[in-house]
Amino acid sequence: LSLVMEEIFFIPHYFLKLFSFFCLLMFISILFKKSIFVFLSFVFYWICEGVLSGIEGFMRLKSGANPMIEQFSYTSLLPLKSMSDLIPNPYARLSLAKAMGFKYQFHYPIENVIACLVWTTIFILGSYWILKKRDW
Repeated sequence: LSLVMEEIFFIPHYFLKLFSFFCLLMFISILFKKSIFVFLSFVFYWICEGVLSGIEGFMRLKSGANPMIEQFSYTSLLPLKSMSDLIPNPYARLSLAKAMGFKYQFHYPIENVIACLVWTTIFILGSYWILKKRDW
């Protein structure tokens, strides 16, 4: 029972992840109206966020930072990355720790929770602003 209660915070994180993702999609669909443009813009943004993350990682390696030490990155505050980091992959975190002989220590993703709440607010207010400007 204590193991279940220990990580029960994943339930509200899952809700926040889905709500933020659907707010992003609502914002894009209100912005572009046509479904093909919504899909293409989402895929384009997903690729751009991955490229930015790769550039930031490359710059960190180029500066001589240790890649094994987890450091703060600005791209972790972008919408898709902050949503995906709310719930870490359990298999990857446990198998990597076991393979390297480390004891896994969980880091509560408070910066990702705040980033998701801020992005959700931006998407809802942006959708409202576009609808207000367009329809009313």
